[in-house]
Amino acid sequence: MKYGICLEMVFTDKPFLDRIQLAARAGFKYAEMWFIDGTFNGADCASDPKDPHAVAKAASDSGITIISRRRYWPFSFSWSAGAARGLQRRME
Repeated sequence: MKYGICLEMVFTDKPFLDRIQLAARAGFKYAEMWFIDGTFNGADCASDPKDPHAVAKAASDSGITIISRRRYWPFSFSWSAGAARGLQRRME
């Protein structure tokens, strides 16, 4: 079994991309995120759209694999090699 970390629930005082690096420093290899159009800040979901290319680069640079994320409840989809392009199209 592989364990990951939910990036929306940890390091909530930090910007989202920093959370990826912090998760890697904490020893995680896998992470999930809830939203691409907002970020949970510990109290509620703030409007903070995530750039899919920046998320993919931060994850790659940190050695983290993003294993799941959602755009809007209840729609979800799994991370794949073409996810950044797919997310970008969905966000336009």
